[in-house]
Amino acid sequence: MKSSGFEVMLTGTPIKTKNLQWDVNLNWGTNNTKCAALDPTVKRFTIGSIRMGDVVVDEGGKYGDIISKAFKRNNDGKILIDDNGFPMVETDKKIGNMMPDWTGSIGTTLRWKDIVFSGLIDIKQGGDIISITDNYASQSGNSKRSLIGRDGFVVDGIVESTGVQNAKPVTAQQYYETIAGPTGVGEAFMYDASYAKLRELSLGYMIPAKWLKSTTIKSIKLSLVGRDLLFIYKNTPGTNPEGSFSRSDYAQAFELSSMPPTRNFGFNINVKF
Repeated sequence: MKSSGFEVMLTGTPIKTKNLQWDVNLNWGTNNTKCAALDPTVKRFTIGSIRMGDVVVDEGGKYGDIISKAFKRNNDGKILIDDNGFPMVETDKKIGNMMPDWTGSIGTTLRWKDIVFSGLIDIKQGGDIISITDNYASQSGNSKRSLIGRDGFVVDGIVESTGVQNAKPVTAQQYYETIAGPTGVGEAFMYDASYAKLRELSLGYMIPAKWLKSTTIKSIKLSLVGRDLLFIYKNTPGTNPEGSFSRSDYAQAFELSSMPPTRNFGFNINVKF
């Protein structure tokens, strides 16, 4: 395995006076890991699997490729349709990669006299994730996407046997019972896992130093803190793009019945001697 990448951190203080100070911290990093060679008897190593797909490393390929079922397409990229109006499917196809293109963060601290406000935004750009929750919900008719076409719709694509545009309608129930389920078409439920998240906000008060002169304490800071407050931006439909089903590396490629993310609120006391 060969990895290469960059990480950049920029810090600055745009404003600094006796009573007012504003600090900013920017972080950005990218990493690209490829497989230079495998054992001569192995051309593909499977990192992990679930019924809907695998995360693999191919010789010469990138770490974290996602293998699953995909729609069969013609040379122009159009989905091929069978004579019954349903999309045709191919197995063992590379449909994406779980690794992000880059990650970053924006941190800021604003101090006015003895009051300190700080915030942190986390950003992930790129990487793919298959939503098994969306898959099962669509199969059962409980997802938002399954509302469309309940009285019938035409799958956009080319009929393989005739080479003409598909015109045969199917119902949403027929469609999702065909492409969804435990061994469904991964391509149909794969999403861009990019997000921007308000990771933390805090509001603190520094006890005036003159109050501590007769003690061995150098400083005391009292803070209200909120963490994982909200997603500013995400692509996954009603699910958590950080909701991998386990701590295993390959699990970040699959969201599986993840619980809704929770906000945490707390109170901190920081004492320095």
